[in-house]
Amino acid sequence: MTEKETKFVAYWEIVMHRGRLRYALLHGSIFGFLIFLFTFIFSLLDDSYDKMFAIPNIFATLLIFIIGGIIFEGGYTWFMNTKKYRRLTS
Repeated sequence: MTEKETKFVAYWEIVMHRGRLRYALLHGSIFGFLIFLFTFIFSLLDDSYDKMFAIPNIFATLLIFIIGGIIFEGGYTWFMNTKKYRRLTS
């Protein structure tokens, strides 16, 4: 195993000990928020700004992006990192 792989195994053991939910909440919500910001910045160039980011809608949109990030990005990276961990430790 390379040094990079050894560091990954040590890191992932700590992360697995903390739990899947905590990992997904942290990483998924950050991912969802960044995608929200990216979408928000590009919507400023379009006429859809008024429709998508009105004050009541902006919070709903942010919530949808964060929940999507938690479910999809958090779950996917957990699955892929666990698969990599198992491959390296077997």
